[in-house]
Amino acid sequence: MARRPKTDEEAVGDALDREREALLKVQRMRFYLAVGASFAAGVGIGAFTTYQIACSLRPRR
Repeated sequence: MARRPKTDEEAVGDALDREREALLKVQRMRFYLAVGASFAAGVGIGAFTTYQIACSLRPRR
C-alpha cells in the first residue's frame, strides 16, 4: 500500500505539532530541574542552619 504524499498544509501541521511537543518537553524538564535545585538548596540551607544551631548550643570547654 503506497502512502500518498502530504500536502503542504499537512506537512506544516505535523511540523508544528512536533515543535509543540518538543517545547512542552523542554518546559517540563526546566520545571523539574528548578524544583530539584530549589529542593537541594533548601536541604543545604537547612543542614547548615542546623549545624550552626548545634554548634552554638554545644557547651564550651
